[in-house]
Amino acid sequence: MEIGYKQLQYDISNLRKKLEKTYINEGLSENSIFLSQKLDKLIVIHQKFKKGVEIN
Repeated sequence: MEIGYKQLQYDISNLRKKLEKTYINEGLSENSIFLSQKLDKLIVIHQKFKKGVEIN
């Protein structure tokens, strides 16, 4: 499970970098920030799941 978690963090980090480059180049940085926040929420949910915390 730890390997999957590390891969998830790596994938999210790379996706965020690609999104920021794409949206900043196209002048859509607000969308990039929004998507980055969504990715951060996914990380938090995954961390809670990993620790066995009940997710509402």
